[in-house]
Amino acid sequence: MSKHESQQELFPATIWRPTCDSADLVESVTYHRKLNVEEWFYWEDIGAYSTATAVEFNGFPKARIYYFADEETM
Repeated sequence: MSKHESQQELFPATIWRPTCDSADLVESVTYHRKLNVEEWFYWEDIGAYSTATAVEFNGFPKARIYYFADEETM
């Protein structure tokens, strides 16, 4: 977190994947700065269960998976 980010007001939040099915809860209590529309969250090492527990509910398809590697990981 940068110095600028650490000085921003934080708001309580609950993070869900798109369907809002109970299996799609990512974080129940967390604090974040005010976000803008179309901003993304990023979790390092979220683990295999991020896709293993994914469900198709409320008409939402499972998320697409993108694989990548950079010079550091090669």
